Amino acid sequence: MPALPALAMLAATWLAADARTRLVDAVVAAGLLGMALMVGAFFLKQQIDDSWKTAKMAVTQYQLLNTDKRPLLLMGDLPYSASFYSQGKAKAVKDNAELATRVAQERLFVALNPDQVQALTPELRIRLQLEATSGAYSLYSSILN
Repeated sequence: MPALPALAMLAATWLAADARTRLVDAVVAAGLLGMALMVGAFFLKQQIDDSWKTAKMAVTQYQLLNTDKRPLLLMGDLPYSASFYSQGKAKAVKDNAELATRVAQERLFVALNPDQVQALTPELRIRLQLEATSGAYSLYSSILN
């Protein structure tokens, strides 16, 4: 990025000195158009791929499925987006042990990212039923024995 102004000045000097301006103009226009398309595609992809940063879709699914007022838990640090979209109703559990205790006590929903799902103990994994997957989180409901 810091080199772009210097490269622009070098390109302007080169373009002003070249006698074949039509060919040079066409090459420069094609290069600028190509670069603009690549930058636009990059930002569009970033816009689409940013869904992994938020718990909005998991909370939305929770709100649709939560007909009997069960709590929503997320493991680890509670993302701000989970608090915001759930209007403060989402709560955090720190680890598998705390989650297992809560799952044994009550019916609830749990939103987990793929790494957290992999870290679940087999006993805990069989107590959770997948309800929805969206963005970076999968929404599970607990199954009581």
